[in-house]
Amino acid sequence: MEQQIWTVRNMKVLFTGFAVGMASSVLSYTPASFGIAFEPPADEPAPRSSVGGASRGDLCPQTLSTAEQPRPVALLPQSAYGKTLEAHPTLMFYMPESNADGAIFTLKDEEKNLLYFAEIFLDGSEGVASLTLPDDAPGLEEGQRYQWFVVFQCEGQLYPDSYYINGWIQRTTEADLQQDIANDSALSKAALLGLSGIWYDSLATLATLRLDQPQSSELLDHWYEFLEEVGLESLAEAPITLLN
Repeated sequence: MEQQIWTVRNMKVLFTGFAVGMASSVLSYTPASFGIAFEPPADEPAPRSSVGGASRGDLCPQTLSTAEQPRPVALLPQSAYGKTLEAHPTLMFYMPESNADGAIFTLKDEEKNLLYFAEIFLDGSEGVASLTLPDDAPGLEEGQRYQWFVVFQCEGQLYPDSYYINGWIQRTTEADLQQDIANDSALSKAALLGLSGIWYDSLATLATLRLDQPQSSELLDHWYEFLEEVGLESLAEAPITLLN
């Protein structure tokens, strides 16, 4: 059977600045004593790196800067792995201010077959971004693991040592859980998904709430504590941008 590759071009991505970035580990508020927890699934793999590529200060390898700068980060546990109930899930990553002017998003199966890619255009500013696989992309199959990449471009080009981030995702079927969350509020849904080890969907649900209610201190507390469990609390005050 001929392999079909799905493509989305000219995807416009805009990021907005925020007060607290990756370089800052101290936030201006104290989170509440309650939160939405994440319970890693029993089959979560050992921690692995979710970043790679250029080792210089800037993302673009042809630059001469040696200053230490924040780097793009996949919003994932330290295992760089997470589960979803969705055939077309939402993935999230942090993008610092940089000289990169674009990126390529790709999704591959465990045999490294390319299933989907999209061109992403960057405006150089900071932000936390989410990308939902579109309905016309191939849906994730239950029980299968996939790897996704975001590789950053400079002057419209990729280089041998271009900086990239990556993560793993697996779709799971849990009929009881899906029934339990069917009529829940969004916040209750996020909590139950997190306790059930469904990282991607819990994160995306919380992100949508934050996007809809950016002034809510309660949601900021929940968001902070959820990210804190995987060492990403320094991103808690970042506004969230939907890419599609």
